[in-house]
Amino acid sequence: MALPDDQINSLTLKWANGNASAAEFLQNICHCARLADDIVDGDSSDPAKDMFNLLNRAFVTNSNNEFFNQHKETLCVAIMTSLAMWLKSEEWRNSSNRKTRMFGFVYREGIDHCAWVVASLVKGPVHALRVIEELHAISHEGDDESFEDWESEETT
Repeated sequence: MALPDDQINSLTLKWANGNASAAEFLQNICHCARLADDIVDGDSSDPAKDMFNLLNRAFVTNSNNEFFNQHKETLCVAIMTSLAMWLKSEEWRNSSNRKTRMFGFVYREGIDHCAWVVASLVKGPVHALRVIEELHAISHEGDDESFEDWESEETT
């Protein structure tokens, strides 16, 4: 989730409808996604430390989160779907088919699904739809990176 650092806590608490444990789960997901992105993109100044933090958040922080434990089956599906979307995004980035590359560009933000699922779990589908709109407006509408910019990035 491409959220401004100074807004992560307030937005996740809002999207979790005041459920502190659900908000902490989303905050952890945001931080995990950023750590993974920095490691994969080569933007990490200390990859070993970032990997430690990522694995600690994934295995320890989540496993001790009350909301995660209450909704483990649903949240694991959301996380796995998000991870699969990200992997396909990276694989499809260099496809010869433009439409496949376009799906790759969109799929790179699959982690957003976790926020939508949390919103649905805490307050239902109408709240989830509001979260989808708000997350899109905050994270994607104002993002200057175009599909063409993303396509032209150097990849390893």
